Amino acid sequence: FTAAKDLLKAWDAERSHTRAMSTRSPVGNVQTLPQSSAYVLALLRFKLAETVTHGSSVSPEYKESVLKALLAQMSKHDHFEGASHGVLRARSLLHAFIASQFAGALWRTRPGMKQESVEERRREAMRLDRTALREFRIASDSGADGPDSGAASRADVHAALAADADIGLDMDDDGDDDGPAAAAAGRARASIALTDFCMRALQRAEVGDDPARGSASTPATLSDLAGWREELISAALDRTLAALHAGAADAADHVPSLLRWVTAPGMERAVASVATLRARLAQGLGSLEAPWPLLRWVPQLMGALHSPVPAEAALPALVALARRYPQALYFQLQLTLPALGQRERTLADPLVRILHSEPLERLVHAFDDLTHPELRAKDFLREVSARISTGDQAGATSLWKNFRDSVLDDNRQGIGRYVQSFARTNRASFINAFAFDGGKLTPNVVSDLRRNLSKKLKPPDESSGRGGSGLSANRQVASFSTFLANYHRSGAGEALGVDPIAALTDGFPTPAAGLDALELPGSQYDGRSDPDARGADGIPWVDSVDGLMLTMSSIRMPKAIKVRTSDQREHRLLVKGGEDLRLDQRVQQLFGVFNTALARDAPAAARGL
Repeated sequence: FTAAKDLLKAWDAERSHTRAMSTRSPVGNVQTLPQSSAYVLALLRFKLAETVTHGSSVSPEYKESVLKALLAQMSKHDHFEGASHGVLRARSLLHAFIASQFAGALWRTRPGMKQESVEERRREAMRLDRTALREFRIASDSGADGPDSGAASRADVHAALAADADIGLDMDDDGDDDGPAAAAAGRARASIALTDFCMRALQRAEVGDDPARGSASTPATLSDLAGWREELISAALDRTLAALHAGAADAADHVPSLLRWVTAPGMERAVASVATLRARLAQGLGSLEAPWPLLRWVPQLMGALHSPVPAEAALPALVALARRYPQALYFQLQLTLPALGQRERTLADPLVRILHSEPLERLVHAFDDLTHPELRAKDFLREVSARISTGDQAGATSLWKNFRDSVLDDNRQGIGRYVQSFARTNRASFINAFAFDGGKLTPNVVSDLRRNLSKKLKPPDESSGRGGSGLSANRQVASFSTFLANYHRSGAGEALGVDPIAALTDGFPTPAAGLDALELPGSQYDGRSDPDARGADGIPWVDSVDGLMLTMSSIRMPKAIKVRTSDQREHRLLVKGGEDLRLDQRVQQLFGVFNTALARDAPAAARGL
């Protein structure tokens, strides 16, 4: 830090010399000053990074003293007189980062501290947090009315941000605004940094508001925290939406956290205007012209449908996504609907109408038929037993009727010989046990059938699934689903390149286009790139299913099938029924977050972690 101060003194001398020479050579003042200002920023940024990185190896007192000295240096605005908007934005960002780090250090209490000292440190921490918020706001607004404030397309801003990511620039850019796109990208980076700060400050405020997680706060401090929490949520919400509208896809990383803050139980008491904030978030997400960055959080948005308040906040975003990318949401919705209550199901009705598709429903039933009916019977008994144990008799009856009509109906169109044989041999036993309308669905009957299922179930005759080929039923798609075995995509020309339908009929959305066939499942909806950029020819559609398959020997007996797609290629898919893969999906999301964090850390990225 002493070396940094010496260099700053040298810069003072250089600045005086530059000003003296500027009367003879104005160009020298224009070119030298911003470069030197950026050099000062680099020195201070280096010291901040060193302090943060090696914070565990130095005493808290030393770390606080260094941050205090850095903050004093950043307060000297005369170091940056005449600098460009980009350099001034970088200065404000660095000032905000230092203040935020100092505030974080003050929020941490040490053993043996008196209550008066704790409260004094927290008041100073909140003052520093407010300084940080002010500087972040200045940075995110910097240059909005400058020479590079012209209109920049979302695609150009996204490309500028991606280019900076490729060369490893951190969120605090170096102020090299080169045109409207670079300037808008810099403001978007600052907006994302502001939201990062708000999320950390909210977590600190949450600790300060909870005596179980830290020293108890006085009523005055608690009152300050309530207003501070509201200001942080509002700022994070506004800047996240602004960055998303500008074309910064990474701003979507904060959407789940914002959704949690405005819908968490008890927030009505903690934040007076939370209902207004919730409405602003819902309206902002629903009005995005390019909502594709939200695709990475579809599981979280769908999960919000399980409760009325979060559902109202998440639904506009889901509707916007469903209109543009219906295939990305269709199967998620099918997994979500059965668990929704009546009120939540009514709230989700516009989404259900948009994503209604009879062709895909037939495909879903056909893929269900690939699961061995014996396993589906066990799954049904487990689920119906859980419903009855919680007193949900209506839910248990609904499950029974669905099982009766989908597994025990030997006349249902599209089922294979193996599934048909199971239905014929076991239908009477189930109906005798439960009655056709489910009138005998009682805990004792269900428990008895679960205990003796292996004895009462009559497995299908293996020869009934062989047909004329002589192959085992487990090798033939037609043994389980003749619909899949004979499937061929129709209406391909209509399915490709059609704009989604957003019109309303009688106040309700109409079904979206693009749901009359099945896209090849994959990562095209990862929320990291615009799916529309693929074009019509970049969408592989499932054209047909090969007649042979491989049945695995594991407990669930998943099926490996081969599909032929519109890009003239063959792909293998694994069909595994009876398990909710959403947990696996969340784990994959977590791995993705880890990879992103490591990629943004220079030492980790250099080691290829």
